[in-house]
Amino acid sequence: QSRYGREYANYIYHKDGYKYATNSFILIKLKEEYPTEYESKCVNKKEVTEWTYPNADKLINDSLLSNRTFKVPLPDTDELDKQYLLNKKIDKNYIANVVIKDDTKYVYNFDLFHKLVLFAKHIGASELIVNKDKNVIGVKTDKGEALLMPKMNDKSTVILRID
Repeated sequence: QSRYGREYANYIYHKDGYKYATNSFILIKLKEEYPTEYESKCVNKKEVTEWTYPNADKLINDSLLSNRTFKVPLPDTDELDKQYLLNKKIDKNYIANVVIKDDTKYVYNFDLFHKLVLFAKHIGASELIVNKDKNVIGVKTDKGEALLMPKMNDKSTVILRID
């Protein structure tokens, strides 16, 4: 049985020594031990299922190993937090975006970008990878990989610019 979209948000998939998780906006792959009975299965707090999982490895590799990528240094999470809290104090309805500029503008949801940066630090990365064609941003080390989809509109405030 195959599942699509948000139904995966409640599950962690286990395959070849990696755990995979997604909420349809961010995809994470982490090298971590797990019980052998979880191999090739989706697991949540209530059940273990036999669902097939989207080909996350192909999506990550196609996005981050393309020759149409560029790298940006990993931002300081303390600075991100400081900027966000300052703006949130001024406007409680504040919605933040992160904008990275190359020859194009790439816009990402701040909360998800912040999670990507924390994950990147956790797996020992020092830079993020932006795909110019797909507008996705991600990270890749031998300990794990992650991919963040772009935000479709950028009408909210910019909290970080990387030019």
